[in-house]
Amino acid sequence: MPQGVGSATSRGSSQVRARTTLYYEPMLRGSKPGIVKRIQPVSIHGQVSLDVYFADEDDPDGQVSLARIGPESVPRNLEAGDHVQLHYVLGVVTTITKTAGR
Repeated sequence: MPQGVGSATSRGSSQVRARTTLYYEPMLRGSKPGIVKRIQPVSIHGQVSLDVYFADEDDPDGQVSLARIGPESVPRNLEAGDHVQLHYVLGVVTTITKTAGR
């Protein structure tokens, strides 16, 4: 739990709840649409992975995020500019599938 969220601070005999705004709440399980910005193969100790840079489909010029994922979890013909569905488990992208663009 992030510091300040749900914690109580003692002030005299009363307790005051600290308030903290969470700007990012990780998705536990689900999917969301995105647009691929760049794909970069990465080899770590001979194990090939793909760094897939993507942006939110509703804000294609906004913040770019990164998902490091195995090539078996990405369509073979994935390219920059493709509209995709990003599938999450515990806040981590586990699979990427192509979707029809807008």
